[in-house]
Amino acid sequence: KNLLNSLAPNAIVFTNGDNDTFPLWYAQEVEGVRTDVRIVCLSLLNTDWYIKQLKNQWSHESAPLPISYTNEEIDQIASRIDRWQPTTLNIPVDKEMLKQAFSEDYNYKEAIGVKPDTSLPILQSGTDFEIPVDSLLDQVSWRVEGRLYGRDQAGNDIRFMQVQDLMIIDLIKTNNWLRPIYFANTVSGQSMLGLQDYFRTEGKAYRIVPMEMESEYTGFIDPKIHTDRLNKFSFKEWNTEGIYMDENIRRMLGNYRYSFLQLAETYYNEGKIDSAYHWLQQSEEKIPFRKDEENYNLRALYAVNYLKFGFPENAAKVAVSATPIIMKDFNSTFSSFSNIETEMQELTQNFEAARQNADIQTQRKLRIRANSLNEQQQSVGNSVMSVRQYLAIINYVLLNTGEDLLAQELYNEVNAKFAGTPFTQLPTTAIESEQEMKRYGLIN
Repeated sequence: KNLLNSLAPNAIVFTNGDNDTFPLWYAQEVEGVRTDVRIVCLSLLNTDWYIKQLKNQWSHESAPLPISYTNEEIDQIASRIDRWQPTTLNIPVDKEMLKQAFSEDYNYKEAIGVKPDTSLPILQSGTDFEIPVDSLLDQVSWRVEGRLYGRDQAGNDIRFMQVQDLMIIDLIKTNNWLRPIYFANTVSGQSMLGLQDYFRTEGKAYRIVPMEMESEYTGFIDPKIHTDRLNKFSFKEWNTEGIYMDENIRRMLGNYRYSFLQLAETYYNEGKIDSAYHWLQQSEEKIPFRKDEENYNLRALYAVNYLKFGFPENAAKVAVSATPIIMKDFNSTFSSFSNIETEMQELTQNFEAARQNADIQTQRKLRIRANSLNEQQQSVGNSVMSVRQYLAIINYVLLNTGEDLLAQELYNEVNAKFAGTPFTQLPTTAIESEQEMKRYGLIN
């Protein structure tokens, strides 16, 4: 429901596979929520029957989609996979047509191919971009690399496009920027086809807007629009203790929290500290961090932002709650790294013994195992470095909120394990810690 309430009227939204799409269909078909929205399931968008259904049928108040392919062409496209050459695509923006279409219901219906006598309330006016049409680009241009299949004998990339990719491009072209088109924010980056520079975050979705917008996030944030969408969300009993939430739901909570965090950071960058603080507080009120959650990434980012916004007590509270969770993961991950390192040392000794004994067969087996261990060591080592980054953030907050004893316990334990390893030890002073946060770009 919250995703549906993120969308402008008469919208088209691309979502993941059936597991993600079914709840949206249920909300529409059973509960009658946002029946003006056309949900497009990307996994089904690879099938001919589904494409034809989207093209030829109304769904409640949602008009058929402007797919340009004939039924015969759809059959052909859905039955094969063609090689794709990376291409720069250009889609014009007819501003005069948009101004006219957005002006009244008759023009809008005509523009999207709906009979003028259709009296649906959702089509009484066009859905503009909530910004002046003249501020839009004259043309949207972006490069579509395609999906990597492999490499040929000459080492050149072999790329292809799924049927869903071709349909997304066709819809964007034929829609002429009339109906709002969104990607749910859970859709994979690969399925977004490189359009991220034209994304505007609206609640739990990214709207494609024909205007390049610089952003440090996936999706530019207009605080007014994003705030309007979040205010429509429902958070029933998410803050009630004792309610069981499985792992998938707990992961989704992080998705919501990140939306609040982005909005708070946007307000902070605009100098609106009270609004920034309000939205972090709103997040903790609506979706409090739970005792059974082992994800510490957002706790660390909330803590450092509370401190940056000038609220050290809030920062300390979140950092203290995150410390045992992150240390548990650190100890487990570092233990795995140490075990691999120990096995590598033993393997090296065994290999040397086999070499001295001219035991070629044993050397071959040990070399295969060594290659496997090297890959594991690199993977686990990257995980250790990732955990260390969040340890550094928590360490910084503790050092700057009067939690010196806890900070000392943390960096003493971590640095004792890092001694003699390739990993950089944690800072032990507030000044050194601040310098590291600046390198991360978390503070100025």
